[in-house]
Amino acid sequence: MTETHTYEVGDRVKLEISFADDAGQPVDPSTVVLGIRFPDGTRQTVDYSNPGTSPLQHEAEGRFAYVMTANLVGKHAFRWLSTGPGAGAYEDYFWVRLSRPSLTEQ
Repeated sequence: MTETHTYEVGDRVKLEISFADDAGQPVDPSTVVLGIRFPDGTRQTVDYSNPGTSPLQHEAEGRFAYVMTANLVGKHAFRWLSTGPGAGAYEDYFWVRLSRPSLTEQ
């Protein structure tokens, strides 16, 4: 079971993934693709095919991340996919809600 994450509109959301070989050692896959489905039905796909200009961050051997701003209220579904060494797929989702007024605001 995965932990449900909830963010507020305007929050920065960091999606992270780690890849390992059969021995459990970190490994960089041949391809890394992240697909995101937004609450309004639109989709975005980002990949690590061109490291110099890719919006995916290569944080360390086998570790990748994508940082986005939460702009739409609702459920955001995402899927990581890799090929080659460390091939695999991972799916999850997170929620975005309108920000709540602070109880300390006047």
